[in-house]
Amino acid sequence: MPNLKCKVNFINTINGDIEKLCEEIINSITSKSHIRIIDALNAVADLTTFEGLYKTNTKKLEELLDVLTQLIKWRRVEGLVSSLNLTTTTLKEHPALFSEKLFKNIITGLHYLIKESHPIYTNIKADINERISIRKSTANLAFQLYKIYSDRSEKIPQTIIEWKNICSDNNEFAEVKNSWKDY
Repeated sequence: MPNLKCKVNFINTINGDIEKLCEEIINSITSKSHIRIIDALNAVADLTTFEGLYKTNTKKLEELLDVLTQLIKWRRVEGLVSSLNLTTTTLKEHPALFSEKLFKNIITGLHYLIKESHPIYTNIKADINERISIRKSTANLAFQLYKIYSDRSEKIPQTIIEWKNICSDNNEFAEVKNSWKDY
């Protein structure tokens, strides 16, 4: 039964051990159970807004974000869309939480997802609707990274530029094209 999100919300009330809770979250993220993965991702989402951990335990949060971005890097189908969406939201709200290592994990995954999320790619075990969902979430994440690199006046990685081009392609699905907003 999913309960990590509840544990995060009541960690101070129950005098819980944040180290142990983070290990539970990591174990759930790396499990094969979709329900456990989603519960863990919801817990990570709450931790990124949980002021106590955000300010005092950045090492543990970095570990959790590393596991999250590893899901993207390795394109693990279980929880991939949720991982992409959570990463997009967290980047939007707290870009400073992401180290260069985490950016590299994300960009590596985005690079491979250019091909792997394409509807004609047959090596991924996902139906067309799942692939479009993956592609849309990937485009949203690429757009968020584009904004961050642009705001920092940093060179935009080629993979992000490729996603921008995908989203401006007339042959791309509307759901994907609409992910890239004018900036």
